Parts: sequence; structure tokens; C-alpha cells
Amino acid sequence: MLKRHIIFIFLLILPVSSFGQTAKINLKTLIKICESYEKSITDVNMEYTFDINSVPPKNPPQNFGRFVGPQKCYLSAIKPFDQLYKSTMVIVSEDAKGNRVGATVTEACNGSIYMNTDGSIKNKKNLEYTGITPLGFTMFHQIGESKTLLDVLKNRSNYYTIVLDPNISKVNDFNAIKVTCTPYYGLIPQTTIKLFFSVDHHYTIIKIVLYCNGKLSYDVLQLKNLGKNIWFPTKANIINSDEGITNTFIVSKIAINQGITKNDLLQEQENKSSP
Repeated sequence: MLKRHIIFIFLLILPVSSFGQTAKINLKTLIKICESYEKSITDVNMEYTFDINSVPPKNPPQNFGRFVGPQKCYLSAIKPFDQLYKSTMVIVSEDAKGNRVGATVTEACNGSIYMNTDGSIKNKKNLEYTGITPLGFTMFHQIGESKTLLDVLKNRSNYYTIVLDPNISKVNDFNAIKVTCTPYYGLIPQTTIKLFFSVDHHYTIIKIVLYCNGKLSYDVLQLKNLGKNIWFPTKANIINSDEGITNTFIVSKIAINQGITKNDLLQEQENKSSP
């Protein structure tokens, strides 16, 4: 009799989603929520680390090199984040012989002028690594050149067949629903996208899976509330299953909508390059 009571109590405390709960939402409403999230963030200022958890090969080539330990990063950006930004990385790398070298790498662009670490000025350059910053775990993740996940969901060019599955399941310890975006045949590259949204965090993205000649997964592990219905990832992984590499991101400081200007992005770099 005691065993039956224990089993009954256990069933009562199981998450409701275990019983096949369905979210009362359709694709049109979900897109509106995503649009609201996109509009709610105009600029970001953050400090974070990323760590590449990979095992070096037994017989590394002569030019082998890898990052060692958590790399400290700073990012200030204005929408569109890939065009208006300042990114600084304090990195430590290791060569084939185990020698370690530290360096600070900075890039900045105000939409028309691009400057790198030594202060040299070049033509405009988009931030190539938006996907491997904390922004890559949000609605601002880019698919191709200047196309975000929101653009994919809106599907204005009819490139994708988009299906929402409202059944709630556990994903990264979140109660989530899934949206699958399947490209029409003939597109190059053909990237199938699966998006998972937390129903308990105003349908914030908590997992992005990209299928294109392999599988790449962006997994959010922790979210922080930055305002009404605004959640931002503070711990997350990029998992490359084919290469056995996991990038771990941890955000230590994050602020949004601070009124960053284009001039702010290049000011410090211009001072460094002045005689």
C-alpha cells in the first residue's frame, strides 16, 4: 500500500508537459512575439567568456593552434548588430609544442568605417562572428548574409516550409515548443532549421539546430530577465556534433538600450591610432 502511495505522489509532481500538454499558440502569434522581442532591444553592451572544449590531436600538424581556457570578450553593438559594433577578445592560444601566447584582438565598425586592433582603417566590414557571440543564441542569430531568424520565420520570400509543433516537451530543462523550417529543394545551401521556444519565458528561443552538411546546435542553459518579456541567455553551448567540439559561453555582465551611438564604437580605436 505504501508503495502505491509513493508512486501516486510521484505522478502528481511530474511536470505537466510530461502528459502531453499543448501550448495555445499559433505561428502568427509566435511571430508577433518574436517581432516584439526584436524591437525591444536597440543596443547591447556585454562582457562574456567562451571556452572551446576540444581535445588536441595526438600528432598535431606543424601549424596547429588552439584557444586555451575561457577567452574574455567584450561586445558593444547597435542594431543591425553585424554592422554597428565593437568587439574585443583577450585570447590565449597554444601551438603544437604547447607554447602559449596571449593577445588582444579588437574590431570596430560604425556602418561605414572599419578599424582593427592596430587602428588601420578599411572599408565597411560585417561582424563575421555574430553567430559565436551570445547574440547567436537569440532571435538575432543570422542565417546567411544579413538575414535573421525573424526573417526566416516571416518567410517573405517563401524559401521555407514552416511548421509549428505546439506540443510541449523538455528541452535543456525548459518547457518548449518546436518550429521546423525546411527549405525548398534547389536552394544552395539547403539548411533545415529547428527552433525551440520556452513557454515559461514568453516564448524566448532556447535552442537552435542547423542541419547543413552536418549538425550544429545552439543550446541555451540559463536565461536572465532584462525587462518585461525580455530574456537573454547568460549561459549557453554551441555543439558541433561532427567535430566533437563544444563552445561554452557565460555572460557576466549584460545591459541593453544604453543609448550607444555610432561614434562610441570607433572613438577608443581612433584615439589609439592617433599620433
